[in-house]
Amino acid sequence: METYKNHPIYSSAVPALSSGWYAQGVVFDPGTKMLTELQRLECTDTIFLTKEEAEAHGLMLCKSWIDNGPREA
Repeated sequence: METYKNHPIYSSAVPALSSGWYAQGVVFDPGTKMLTELQRLECTDTIFLTKEEAEAHGLMLCKSWIDNGPREA
């Protein structure tokens, strides 16, 4: 877990069905004492060879989401 622009963020690597890893990131609400999830982000269209690469990409997804603001559905 790390903090980016006051938001706690977390990244994990999820095993892909074939081989490799895909990225997952979670952005938490900075205004609560409990960890309240604001956004879960996944990148399943890119398979990474290493767990570390997938985790780094997950953090990048979180930072990009924070920088660009929430998207309207």
